[in-house]
Amino acid sequence: MAIISRVMLDTNTAIEANAATSRRISVISVSLSLYVFILFPSCSKVNPKKPCAPAEQFPPGFKKTQT
Repeated sequence: MAIISRVMLDTNTAIEANAATSRRISVISVSLSLYVFILFPSCSKVNPKKPCAPAEQFPPGFKKTQT
């Protein structure tokens, strides 16, 4: 009877260890996902992409000749 109890205890310990590892990985994954989704809009506001105006299409010092 003691051997069966010891095997069941070992099995339960292994199951709990696997569950704890799974929960840890889930928490890390969700935290990183939320971090990315929270930072993405704020980073987009800091460096918004602006369309180039027609005068800015040529580098400085470039002389456009009419043909």
